[in-house]
Amino acid sequence: PIAPNYGSYYGIASLNLNDIPTPQAWSDYILTHLDANANPIFFTGFTRGDPNGPTAFFEFLRNLQNFAGVGTKYVVTNGDPPTGERLVAEGLTEVFDDGQTAIYELPDVVDYFHALDPTCQVVARDWQSADVTCDEASTLVRLELNDPGWAAERDGADAKISTYGEIFQSVEVPAGSTRVTFGFAPRHISLAWLAAIAAVIWMAMWPRWPARRSVRSSSGEIETAAGERHGEGTEHGAD
Repeated sequence: PIAPNYGSYYGIASLNLNDIPTPQAWSDYILTHLDANANPIFFTGFTRGDPNGPTAFFEFLRNLQNFAGVGTKYVVTNGDPPTGERLVAEGLTEVFDDGQTAIYELPDVVDYFHALDPTCQVVARDWQSADVTCDEASTLVRLELNDPGWAAERDGADAKISTYGEIFQSVEVPAGSTRVTFGFAPRHISLAWLAAIAAVIWMAMWPRWPARRSVRSSSGEIETAAGERHGEGTEHGAD
């Protein structure tokens, strides 16, 4: 009912994707933990690696806990009653149905930001920052792919990002209240900015040569805008 590119366009967090390039780590994770018969480049919820292999619905039910473990809160399906009955039987709750599209909520979903110590209080401010309050030191987990280029800060000071759960991000937090902020910049972005600035300066300093347009002088010679004169090759030269 909804293709992954709509999630990208409207800013809806979506596990499914059909964007390229796809990080190898995420492709491997899909096949290992979410859908063994998926095409990880087109993880759309219906595209199959082997048309004769397990369906996407079968793989979703088989890996239901894994989907909840990566933060999948809702599954969007068509309004097919047998599909809905099976999902409800597996513990999902119907939260929307207009006869064509139905949405079901998964149980026991892991939060995008969460601490390994369940007694910690974690309040997400947005997708890139969270406030954490713990009685003892703990670990904050962010269910974002730990790609090179990510950086983190604890209360404005640099913090190390470690890999959690094979592909996700984690940061150690001390006892007390801490604000953790994540930011992303492609690798070698500083060199790219320097190259861009150098290119702009070079273009600005490039000599502005006069346009070479030809005009006819009173003596019958062809004179260019640069001041060069050329004799006519015929009695009636072309204008």
